[in-house]
Amino acid sequence: MNFKPAIFQKPNASILKKEGFMCIDCHCHTNYSDGAKLDEVLKACRKKGIGVAITDHNEIKGAVEALKQKEIMVIPGMEINTSDGPHLLAYFYNIAELEDFHNKFIEPRRVFKPRMMVKLTMLETLDKLESYNCVTALAHPYAPLWTNFNFALMKNPENREVVKRVDAIEVISGLQRKISNLNARELQVLFDKAATGGSDAHSAKDVGNCLTLAETNNAEDFLEEIRKKRTIAIGKEKIRQKARLASKFIRKTIKIAVTGK
Repeated sequence: MNFKPAIFQKPNASILKKEGFMCIDCHCHTNYSDGAKLDEVLKACRKKGIGVAITDHNEIKGAVEALKQKEIMVIPGMEINTSDGPHLLAYFYNIAELEDFHNKFIEPRRVFKPRMMVKLTMLETLDKLESYNCVTALAHPYAPLWTNFNFALMKNPENREVVKRVDAIEVISGLQRKISNLNARELQVLFDKAATGGSDAHSAKDVGNCLTLAETNNAEDFLEEIRKKRTIAIGKEKIRQKARLASKFIRKTIKIAVTGK
């Protein structure tokens, strides 16, 4: 294999599978947070012949439900909206540990105003995750506003330790600008981390636009390949979808500020 950890092009899962890769969309939302209906997400995965990591915001019900079916490869996970801004992705080897982590440390700390988050900083979240068998990734580190890692770094220089401690950097996110993903790629190279890709899909049609590839055939080994830094991120950005979601988010934020609801 000519190893290229990041490939900025639209993936063709059928060809990639013939070349020996497991194809997983490592960042996908369902209706249990702010995404498409779970059955629509799984249908899209089935149609494209890919697996998926269900990573709802601070929520695991979608992952629990998805694992009840056996046709689609599902990696149980969660996107954690930390109190200092940036988001962390956590992928678990088994659902029992994910449920334990969520019930102990996430559910009791969830808040929705002034924004959806968990009352844990990035470093505090990583401290909690150390007790579990899981793989961690810094999601879209150059996203806008408070989710931008540089913004969090300016507020607290100790956050540099976050990049050292995570297993991977999400270098291709479907809802980021190309320059943001290129900057994430530079961060991944600088700190010698694994590369992951995910669509960050909030609608079924965007599922599979960005993928993480590994030469394996089961979920446990897939996560091990991330740990060993032997994965490839592939995909293209969906700028129009990003703009639509940003507009929706701004309208919602203004409504909360004006009405308090």
